[in-house]
Amino acid sequence: MLLLEIRHDGEVYALNCGHPWPYLLSGSRVELLARAEPLPPLGPFPLPAELPSTSCGPLQPGEALFLHTDGAEDARDARGRFFPLAAVLGEVVRIPAVSPQAVLKAVFAGLLRHTGGRPSDDVALLVLHNDPHRTSTTANHPMAHHVQ
Repeated sequence: MLLLEIRHDGEVYALNCGHPWPYLLSGSRVELLARAEPLPPLGPFPLPAELPSTSCGPLQPGEALFLHTDGAEDARDARGRFFPLAAVLGEVVRIPAVSPQAVLKAVFAGLLRHTGGRPSDDVALLVLHNDPHRTSTTANHPMAHHVQ
């Protein structure tokens, strides 16, 4: 489980129980959002009495978080090599003004090529983009909220 809190000022806090850390996409940079050791996965071990969150710093305007399940990182090709997720993300963010949809499309296409079209595990990918130019839709959708 990975629980992210993105506050109104852009500060990101995470509670990570055995999930891969998201990548921060900032300009042409790709880096893990945090390097802290995750807590044990939910279920197999008792949770600690205190569930400390990890401060991950701010999500600046124009930056994005690339979230994924372990099926993306653990995907292997016919020779048993892992999918180079960070390298693929690094190639994609070099494209000027790349959209979140383009990031998802490129990573998923690369993953399918890598696995011969047959990943052996489920895969979920998500991009959260801090777009300061987008207008809020909360008036039309009371449950909607944009990171700003």
